[in-house]
Amino acid sequence: MTPEEREEIAMADEDFTGQPPDAGSAQANLDAVRRRIAYLKGAKQRVLDAMPAAHTGNTGYNDQEYALLQESRRIQSDLVKARELAAAYEAQLKSKN
Repeated sequence: MTPEEREEIAMADEDFTGQPPDAGSAQANLDAVRRRIAYLKGAKQRVLDAMPAAHTGNTGYNDQEYALLQESRRIQSDLVKARELAAAYEAQLKSKN
């Protein structure tokens, strides 16, 4: 993963706080969470694509592989949280209708 990609992920993390929304903005927040999920899926794929290039052929993980693995786990955790938020926003919208 390049420094530019890491910076892009960090900026996206800053833009997405995951804070509970106002009741009147559930649709806007649901749309934002869906965009976040799509972004995270792309970020995770970029990390997974970088894994084979980081492999040196040794057993175990080298520092770069370990960093990519940690990044993949962090992204997966963020995906789980974003999906939970999306489900909450969807339930909030359904209860309004």
